[in-house]
Amino acid sequence: MNRTNVIAGVICFCIGALVYWYAGSVPAFTATDNLGGRFFPRLVASMLMLASAGLIITGLMNIEISGGTARKSSAPGAQSMAGEEAARDEQPRTPRIGAGEARLIGFILVMVIYTLILPLLGYIPASLLTFAALIWIAGEHRPTRVGLGSLFITGLLYLLFAVIFNMNLPEASLF
Repeated sequence: MNRTNVIAGVICFCIGALVYWYAGSVPAFTATDNLGGRFFPRLVASMLMLASAGLIITGLMNIEISGGTARKSSAPGAQSMAGEEAARDEQPRTPRIGAGEARLIGFILVMVIYTLILPLLGYIPASLLTFAALIWIAGEHRPTRVGLGSLFITGLLYLLFAVIFNMNLPEASLF
């Protein structure tokens, strides 16, 4: 049994259950929103509880899900590599931002800019620009694919929220 995963899963499950319970006090429907204010918090809480249940189950069954690669200490030459690493660790290191960290920072900045331009440009233009930027940051640099991907994601989300859920989307105030 992986006790850490079980404990983390139980804590996250309790947080999700608490959010789900508190969301029940939000009014069911509003004048502009057919789903009401409790829909999204309960959706997020349900997803958190589902992921937590998976974490608890994998922890109880001792299933290890690796998120990266680790160097094996039994590999040939590991002893000499350990000595070299110790010598390198003694030298002062300058912090470096890798490609993954730069991409994450780019995603965060784009989403912050999206929240700022959404009320100005409206949903469709702001989303087209934002998803194009996110696809570009993710590594796709062919303009046709970036444009089609941005158009597809924006259209799919518009269909989901405006047509199926009948929610009001932000309109442009700049024009």
